[in-house]
Amino acid sequence: MGTEFHRIQEQIDRQNKNIEAFQNENRWLKRILFPVGVLSLLSIGSFLWSSDITVPHTFSSGTLIQASSINSNFSTIYSHSNQLSDNISTLQQITPPVGSIVPSMLNENQFKAQVGDPSTFSSSSSKWTLADGRAISGSAYSTITSQSNAPDLRGMFLRGLNAGRSDGKQDPEGSSRSIGNYQADQVRSHNHNNGSFNRLMYVNGYNTMGGGIDYTNNGLEVNLYTSAIIQPYGGTETRPRNIAVHYYIRIN
Repeated sequence: MGTEFHRIQEQIDRQNKNIEAFQNENRWLKRILFPVGVLSLLSIGSFLWSSDITVPHTFSSGTLIQASSINSNFSTIYSHSNQLSDNISTLQQITPPVGSIVPSMLNENQFKAQVGDPSTFSSSSSKWTLADGRAISGSAYSTITSQSNAPDLRGMFLRGLNAGRSDGKQDPEGSSRSIGNYQADQVRSHNHNNGSFNRLMYVNGYNTMGGGIDYTNNGLEVNLYTSAIIQPYGGTETRPRNIAVHYYIRIN
């Protein structure tokens, strides 16, 4: 009987350690979800996290032990063990699965400390990695996706695949795209029509410097005596307003 009791107690101790590990791993998730009011779902500590066992009966040397008392103690321990198993299942459901991507304001070392990853990256044991294109062979992500490198999301915006969308708001190139596919920057096709003035003048040594009427278009275009170069405007890319973040991806 004593051996069985100790076996159950060891099982509970292991489950307590699993609960603690999940709790440490999900601290970052609490911080992320706090601004949108979801923290309350993760703060039901008495439900999710382990608590001490209080058995209904204790015994001392020379005490007559009744079977009903022993059974009551074992029932309490079994109940606690089952509750811990349920807690672990609940935590697993809210833990982001392999392949999940999260934005973060933390640098790589700060993020590692928050999720409990080793300070030195290992593709086989680190749970998360900076999405910087590094080699991740041997990770669960690599096994599932057959990709030997993490996606390189540095300087990138994320865009959802069409996945059947066809309401006019879909990616125009979506039919040829797959998960992880890179898409270069682009300016949408357009023109600069302004009523009747729908073309640009060009310098050819005659039409823009001579006097009188330009008869090359049935007399409808006058010659130019002076002209100016259209100056470029803008920066080095076309982009929306944005805030810089790090992207991390779960690989184990």
